[in-house]
Amino acid sequence: MPATIQVSDRRFLTDPATWVGESTFFKRLFSKQWGDHQNDDSYFVDADPDLFEHILRYLRRGVLPVFYDGAKGHDYTLYGAILEEARFFGIDRLEKWLSEQKYLEAVEVAYSFTETDNLNTLTRTVDSSIEIACHPVTKMYTACNCPEGRSTNMNEYDCRFCSNVENVNGGYRYEDVVRWAVIQKRTTFNHQLCIQGR
Repeated sequence: MPATIQVSDRRFLTDPATWVGESTFFKRLFSKQWGDHQNDDSYFVDADPDLFEHILRYLRRGVLPVFYDGAKGHDYTLYGAILEEARFFGIDRLEKWLSEQKYLEAVEVAYSFTETDNLNTLTRTVDSSIEIACHPVTKMYTACNCPEGRSTNMNEYDCRFCSNVENVNGGYRYEDVVRWAVIQKRTTFNHQLCIQGR
């Protein structure tokens, strides 16, 4: 049978009979052991309504929460706040998930690094789990001033003429070249870990 739960200035309509999450708090509340039942048949709960949304979402579906942002990482402040609510409402499974930081196992981040001098050769992806960052890197390399007109980007060990013959018009110089460091970040989310053990 549906129940209305008043949390601060907000009201939540739910059917506890469909809940898959366990809560000793609500078990006692709905058994009318406490005097929090209002005249309009609603139940008053003294809690933060924004945090209670997460508690109710868990009770309805039993899915353990992961609050992860690709740029900011895990929201430890929110985890800590919900942990206190889980303790207050007597939700053992949720409390264990948060207190033991099991949510860290649900997100895996892997990095790969490549270097290129032409960004146009990069393979583009539409996979939202992959982020690509490109950073310019200046590198110094040895170039050959070859009097014979050979390639000017020869390594000094490859240019036999200059390594064997002293020539005032030839020799080596050092040049800077800009290459791109390409960092790929792949984030994998293990949803099965959040629902196991239900």
